[in-house]
Amino acid sequence: MDGKTTVVSGRLRITLSAVPEGERLTSGAIVSLPGELKPLRSFANPGGYDFAAREHRKDIYGRLTAKFNMVALSGEIEESWRDKTEKFLSSVKTDMQKRMPKEDQAVIMGMLFGGYDELSPEVVRDFSTTGIVHILSVSGTHVAMVAGAIFWLARRLRLDGRKAALLSMAGVLVYSALSGFAIPVVRSTAMGIAVLAGLAAGRRAHTASILGIVLLVMLIFQPRWLLEISFQLSFAATAGIVFLYQPIKERLARLPDFLAAALALTLAVQIAVLPFLAHYFYQVSLVAFLANIIILPLAEACLLLALAGVAINMFLPLLGGSVFMAVSLLLGLALRLNSWLAAWPSAVLPLPVLPEWWWVCYYIIVFLVFDFLPLKISAQGRYIAATGVLCMGIFALATSAAPKEFSAHFIDVGQGDACLLFVPDGRTILIDAGVRSYTGDFDAGERVVAPYLRYYGVKKVNLMVLSHGHSDHAGGAAAVARQVPVETIWLPGGQSSDDTDRLLLQAKDSNAVTMYEGLNAELGGVKIEVLKVPGVGETPVKKTRDDSSVIKITFNDKTFLFMGDADKAGELAALPLLDKVNVLKVSHHGAATSSDPLFIARTDPDIAVISVGTDNSYRHPSSVTLETLAKQGSKVLRTDLEGAIMIKTAEEKLVWYGYRQTPAAFR
Repeated sequence: MDGKTTVVSGRLRITLSAVPEGERLTSGAIVSLPGELKPLRSFANPGGYDFAAREHRKDIYGRLTAKFNMVALSGEIEESWRDKTEKFLSSVKTDMQKRMPKEDQAVIMGMLFGGYDELSPEVVRDFSTTGIVHILSVSGTHVAMVAGAIFWLARRLRLDGRKAALLSMAGVLVYSALSGFAIPVVRSTAMGIAVLAGLAAGRRAHTASILGIVLLVMLIFQPRWLLEISFQLSFAATAGIVFLYQPIKERLARLPDFLAAALALTLAVQIAVLPFLAHYFYQVSLVAFLANIIILPLAEACLLLALAGVAINMFLPLLGGSVFMAVSLLLGLALRLNSWLAAWPSAVLPLPVLPEWWWVCYYIIVFLVFDFLPLKISAQGRYIAATGVLCMGIFALATSAAPKEFSAHFIDVGQGDACLLFVPDGRTILIDAGVRSYTGDFDAGERVVAPYLRYYGVKKVNLMVLSHGHSDHAGGAAAVARQVPVETIWLPGGQSSDDTDRLLLQAKDSNAVTMYEGLNAELGGVKIEVLKVPGVGETPVKKTRDDSSVIKITFNDKTFLFMGDADKAGELAALPLLDKVNVLKVSHHGAATSSDPLFIARTDPDIAVISVGTDNSYRHPSSVTLETLAKQGSKVLRTDLEGAIMIKTAEEKLVWYGYRQTPAAFR
């Protein structure tokens, strides 16, 4: 800056593109690369995951993007133990690929050593739907399985319980090392060792005490871990096993021991983690219990068999390869069953955001049922109290539904558009659905819009309108339709696109209508009109933005106008059909090619909403557009500054809220 060099230190998240196959950076290498240092930024929406806060908890405060060929290495560096581990895992991966399809190998490697990078989105989605996605990356479940297998084997070799527990501890430490000592693995290992230490002591009370001590030590070492979802889930699952497994198993004493043990373990974990899953993901899998009983044992068998195959392959490659083939066959069965279960209608139950006291009531019920409260209450009294608390919870759930008043939510989807409208009778309208990246795996429909819908407990989109087929507007539509039923779809005129085709394949049961000028509908007093569409089958002579439909929404005497990405010619073409509007969704993210002064003067918007990504490469919105709107006296709201923007009608006025400033208004 100003010809001066400023030396700073800190941690960055660096994304390298165009990496040649087989190339990698050595752990610990000193590199230099050019690029613009930018702050971390998350989408600011209710129900969304705060990526920036997660990185801040790791002391990472900046980001930088560069191409691989820009990286300059500063000298050679000695190979670290992490590099040696990576080489070993790479050789395991190569050996597996010789004996099983690449897709199966990616799933097994993810299950064994972590990482979703090579997994197909469909596999991850199916496991998420069935509630057992944790099996795809190293977690407490894996540590428990490894420890359990070693403990069982040691007992079969006639070692006493204490020696078996100590051997299991050593085994999980080796397994953690192979997994790279990633922080989630270290946490799971620490909790697993706490349970094993309790077993070595021979008393469950010791196990609970040791678990508490380990938790305290971990939080003293890093207090911010308490805010990590993975930490909370790991601890809740471990606590469920420690406190609930034995009482549940005793209640299932009439069943065969192996079945009672499997059911008790599944129920203990599910009961313990349910509030966390509902709080963070706003949905609960209704097939999770079946998946845990049917599919999880198959997946666990694959994992243990694959670990055995890795060990055998180091000494007897031929036998190890045979084990890998058996793993592939068993995995194929597990994947097919999981896909079948995930495809069940209503496999997941969306839950709206619930107050914290609701989950306090939930745990009170658990404590009452299992007699954990330090009170002398009869069994009948405990169940009566639990029933009363349950009724309170059901009432809270019934009253925490989607808003029953008209409101427009301009969702922060980055460099794209998505607006969710709540109709007073409870129905919903979604205009555009955000961007889907063609160069990466980001899909705003799946990661931003669908969670937004779940946050409000939306079980159905009654009308989805796509202004045009470009990826920044229609890219997320298929992902939304995959997770939430869509009753009716208004498709853009003009050329179809890959994104609209994907939507139609996904939403086969929806009523799809190609928009035409004059198309209109009314939902609960809200009128939707199509003022302009491009010609059906039109192929522009040159790249143009004039293939966007113009959509008008009217509620009482308030008018909302959605311009998609229409350019100035498209705006002026629609001008004869327009009068003053109250809220304008500014065209093309505020680009200078739109927002013609004549158009802005004619529509005279009270509020102008610009949906735009932070630090986008297009430098939207244009200063010209902002100046035009300022001269007109319009209040400009931007999703890159405000986050999600909610506009409500209050008596005869419009009121607006930005999620970054007033998050409480979105609850």
